[in-house]
Amino acid sequence: MLVTAFKLEPFLWIHLAGLAALPLLLQVLWLSLAAGQPLLPVGLELAVLTVLGIGPILWMQWTRPFDIFSLLLVTLRPDRLNDDQRRILQLFKAPRQRLLAIAAAALAFWLLHQLYRWTPLVAGTTLLSSQNHLVGLVIAIPVFLACNLFLQVPLSVLGVLLHSQQQFAATVPYASDRITNDFSVLGWRVARLLPAYTLPPVAATTAGDAPTATAVETPAADDPTAAVAPVTVAEPTTAVDKTTPPDHDASSPDA
Repeated sequence: MLVTAFKLEPFLWIHLAGLAALPLLLQVLWLSLAAGQPLLPVGLELAVLTVLGIGPILWMQWTRPFDIFSLLLVTLRPDRLNDDQRRILQLFKAPRQRLLAIAAAALAFWLLHQLYRWTPLVAGTTLLSSQNHLVGLVIAIPVFLACNLFLQVPLSVLGVLLHSQQQFAATVPYASDRITNDFSVLGWRVARLLPAYTLPPVAATTAGDAPTATAVETPAADDPTAAVAPVTVAEPTTAVDKTTPPDHDASSPDA
């Protein structure tokens, strides 16, 4: 069986690169939280931001992971995915992915707490400093939601990339008719997104594919039934001295 080098799949690296947008989103979140004077207790604001910013993305990754074969508002139709792409979707359903989702949510909450703690440092630099704090919260909630999206999806992609080629080859492709129900397929569905490309095939190396050596049985030394190869003994031969003249023929006439 031949499979492609799945770690070269462009969609994996496109969504992993989305992690680069996280610092910019965190900067906007920080400035939004620094707007005006707090209206609610700190604990209550953190709870609101956690529920509305972390909850939806965590629930999505836990129940219906994001279908990475999409760009912006368009996505590949499930019936257009090849076997290797459906193997990748199967890996997104692995139990380890849920642990990564929880770890990403915990990291997002820690980042939110740190930004909220240090908002006085940027209170005088934000354009929203003269606005009501409620305006800042209205901006902060969707921005924090985007922060979690650009954190959760790249980390889940990283979890898939940590699988070996052997594990990928042994993965059963996800059923096409179940993708819509089991994954978050967002955007307009199209037949093709990226230009046609061909990934290099890789021979699947599994336990059953390993070459086996042919054993040659040899008879044991103490086995009386073992066949014994015949031994050829060379008989001694009489050497003939070619220098000795032949016997004188009596019938020949005398000189």
